[in-house]
Amino acid sequence: MKTKTCPKCKEKKPLSGFCKDKSTKSGYQCWCKKCNYQSAKNHLKNNPEVRERRNEQARGRYKKSPNKYINKTLGWRAKNRQRYDDYMWSYSLKKFNLTTDKYDAELEKQKGVCAICGKKETIKNQWKVKRLASDHNHCTNKFRGLLCQRCNTGIGSLRVDEQGIELLLKAIEYIRRTDMENKS
Repeated sequence: MKTKTCPKCKEKKPLSGFCKDKSTKSGYQCWCKKCNYQSAKNHLKNNPEVRERRNEQARGRYKKSPNKYINKTLGWRAKNRQRYDDYMWSYSLKKFNLTTDKYDAELEKQKGVCAICGKKETIKNQWKVKRLASDHNHCTNKFRGLLCQRCNTGIGSLRVDEQGIELLLKAIEYIRRTDMENKS
């Protein structure tokens, strides 16, 4: 396997760690992909006018042919299902100030089951069984525990956070009362 040393980070890496560049003698860019990415990221961070111009150009391209970009995005997601799923999951955890380690610790604490019904998740997305949902208080955004989709949706539908626990208690009372009436 051929290798090349990046002059920026001084690391020796395989050629797959460098972007191709026909204009150079070696056929590869001077800096490795990681250093190139970091340099571009810093440039955009330090030059907001460049970032805005690029964003404006991208918006213009999208407006001309949105289906092209939608199909490209959906195609990428289909080819990279696990990567996309992991990204969306870690992104959703950030909303509740959770990390994957904290999630895993809570999952272990709950023995891999829902905090309400005590069952494992059974609902599937397109390709696998979903993870337990990160339940949180919608008013304070504080994490409460891990729930299966059914229990999480039930709590959300009853708007427990906004109307308090009384609504949930009324629902329990209603079910008990109507079940008793139906038995007689």
